[in-house]
Amino acid sequence: MLIYDNFLEESTFNQLKEIMTSAVFPWYYNDRITTSKEKANDLRNYQFTHSFFRDDSPSESYDLILPIIHRIKLNKVIRAKANLNPFSGNDYYCTGAHLDSPFEKVNVAIFYVTTNNGYSLVDDKKVESIENRLILFEDCDHSAFLQTDSKNRIVININYI
Repeated sequence: MLIYDNFLEESTFNQLKEIMTSAVFPWYYNDRITTSKEKANDLRNYQFTHSFFRDDSPSESYDLILPIIHRIKLNKVIRAKANLNPFSGNDYYCTGAHLDSPFEKVNVAIFYVTTNNGYSLVDDKKVESIENRLILFEDCDHSAFLQTDSKNRIVININYI
């Protein structure tokens, strides 16, 4: 796993964050974060998402993540989406360990848009949610632990070859 702090130029990052945290950025409700049966009835098992790239098709807001994609120098984007997780309460909520793409071998980039006390657990290594941080890894068991100290946690998840 590779970790890069201050990944984007400050002005580029600030523009991205301003747009994604604005009242007009299109977030879509998802009734679950995980399909885990044990978490099916947990009231925190939901999130808001935005698809930048899916089914070989970019969205209207795809250009927003081009600075990330160009800097990583990706060969092919498989999927790119943002997750917005609201405040999860006074104890951490874990999404459960999962693979992003269980049917094909991909690499994963997670870009942190907001700073909070949530974190990612990647192959048993804890990565704190610090804005403008990027982590890269081959798809392996990973999970998110949602924040208890802020209104939301926003990350951009890119699967690529």
